[in-house]
Amino acid sequence: MSTAEQPASGSGRILIFTGGLCGAAGVALSAAAAHLGGAF
Repeated sequence: MSTAEQPASGSGRILIFTGGLCGAAGVALSAAAAHLGGAF
């Protein structure tokens, strides 16, 4: 693996990580909304 490939791989992991966090937050919000009977 060359040094030129490192930044791209790192940014890709960050994008996947932040995407997973956003997805988890969306699931938690939808679950909370359903639990509260659509209070949101």
